[in-house]
Amino acid sequence: MSRILIGSPVKQKATILKEFLTGLDEAEKGSNEIVYFFVDDNTEAESSDLLSDFAKSHTVIIKKGIELFDITKAKETDEYIDHTWKTVNLEKVTVYKDTIIDYCVSEKFDYLFLIDSDIVLDKRVIPQLLSDNVDIVSSIFYSQWQKNGMLTPQCFWIPDVYTRFKAFNVPITGKEAHQIRLDMYEKLKTPGLYKVDGLGACTLIKREPLEKGVSFKEIYNLAIPGEDRPFCIRATVLGYELFMDSTYPSYHIHKEKYLDRVDEFKRDGFKFDMCCTYEEEPPKKKLNPILKFILRVAKKIVRDLSV
Repeated sequence: MSRILIGSPVKQKATILKEFLTGLDEAEKGSNEIVYFFVDDNTEAESSDLLSDFAKSHTVIIKKGIELFDITKAKETDEYIDHTWKTVNLEKVTVYKDTIIDYCVSEKFDYLFLIDSDIVLDKRVIPQLLSDNVDIVSSIFYSQWQKNGMLTPQCFWIPDVYTRFKAFNVPITGKEAHQIRLDMYEKLKTPGLYKVDGLGACTLIKREPLEKGVSFKEIYNLAIPGEDRPFCIRATVLGYELFMDSTYPSYHIHKEKYLDRVDEFKRDGFKFDMCCTYEEEPPKKKLNPILKFILRVAKKIVRDLSV
């Protein structure tokens, strides 16, 4: 039996948070001892109420975000657009996650499972990640960050593949680097355990890396955005490898419209069309017949003059 701390900073819409908490409740945990640690940074009272209700039937520590981070001293305003976070968001999340890490270490939990509050777990994920028996492993999930864009998993390269190869004078084009990424994405579609450069948002971590100093704190002389990257860099510098498990993908409720398929996900598992939406291109307007004739004549005149 292992002692597992499941931790999450929570600033979430109640509709999404409800599914997140239900997923945690329904997840298979075996005989392991489970404790939850939530940092309540919600602006919706209903979301805070959901955490309180969850605590009535589970072992839960709840810390108010305002107790851990003074928003009035933040560098920038609180803003989130197209998955681009202002400095204040990164500062807050870093403090929140490191607070959870400190508690995990001080209370000598065997594992910390850090998960974002818009993720619904496949109920088989926790036993699967434990069975991998590696120091740091994430359950894969997919997101569509751009309209009509492809679904991408939450693994990344530090630095970018092209930049890394360029730094070591390895001839490679941006197109070739992009193909390396696409090949990896395709490989991850086959269920298995894969070594990656970067991961996050749904990660099981053994206590040892946390005791050795793996954290989310900013690395001041390394200009790489995102709180997960300093975590991953510290881990690899300290000798720990990073893995992604694609056996049972989790479900990312990136947008409220993805709530419609949560039940289907729980019943059948992840499908690649579940969190991917496309907008049809507007139909091209047909040219006026007279205008088409004028254009055709103009093209013929241009051809004749060029002879």
